[in-house]
Amino acid sequence: MSHQSISRLAGDENDLLGDSPLFDKPVLQSSNEVTMDISLLEEIEEYLKGAMEENETVLEFENSEIGSAGAKCIAASIPFFDTLNELHMANCKIGDEGAI
Repeated sequence: MSHQSISRLAGDENDLLGDSPLFDKPVLQSSNEVTMDISLLEEIEEYLKGAMEENETVLEFENSEIGSAGAKCIAASIPFFDTLNELHMANCKIGDEGAI
């Protein structure tokens, strides 16, 4: 994830992804899903918020550890991007659950 340094979730009222149910509560996993650290989920959200605010055209997640849960969060954010042209997600440990 090369866009700025990814930092902790601010959690303010300007949260662009706040409407997404993926960010309401910790992600509960069924026995066959890959679990994800909540702090990593928060870092992904912060990265996406920054990218939206800066009208980024490319999101770079290549070679990161986002996994299936992270891929689902990213997919939920796509409708909020007006300028997105490319999404790089190779080698991110995304399993069948995240290939939506």
